[in-house]
Amino acid sequence: MTDSSGSWNPPPPQPSGPVPQPSPAPQPAPAPPASPYPTAPFPQQSFAPHPGYPPGYPPAPAYQPPAGYPAAARGPLGRPRGIGVSILLAIVTLGIYTYVWTWKTHDEIKRHAGLGVGGPLGFVIYFVVSPVTYFLLPSEVGQMLARAGHTSRVSGITGLWILLPLLGPLVWFVKVQGQLNDYWRSQGATG
Repeated sequence: MTDSSGSWNPPPPQPSGPVPQPSPAPQPAPAPPASPYPTAPFPQQSFAPHPGYPPGYPPAPAYQPPAGYPAAARGPLGRPRGIGVSILLAIVTLGIYTYVWTWKTHDEIKRHAGLGVGGPLGFVIYFVVSPVTYFLLPSEVGQMLARAGHTSRVSGITGLWILLPLLGPLVWFVKVQGQLNDYWRSQGATG
């Protein structure tokens, strides 16, 4: 075949075999079967919380702590201690008062909230590996306050204050004893 310019163009190829037929138009998918479960009795909400329980649902039961989890505050209250007096006693007794304070504080937390290592074991830990006490005691104070529904200014991380020479242990003590004093007074302790 030649075109208007006089050049030869080969004829288009002819299919060998049957000519493909166009496929039928796709059919819409059948609707899913109805759910055997009832639909919600209230309309779908956008991300705003539902203002209350839908009709027909009972209210949620009152919160109960898991089994084995002691109540928030069940024992006697601890004694608020003067921060300045405690620091002075630690200096005058050449550090011996720090052992007494550690025993009493661990013991008060154990008797009041039922958690922690208690006085005797707290004393042994302080005597054998005293840096552990700088992390353990504020952790116990934080847990005690959390169980009572209070926010705590101290936690296990408060122990990092011991890394600051000389001033660090003082800051640690002021924070921990100050938090304890605030908690004991909020529960009705005097002193």
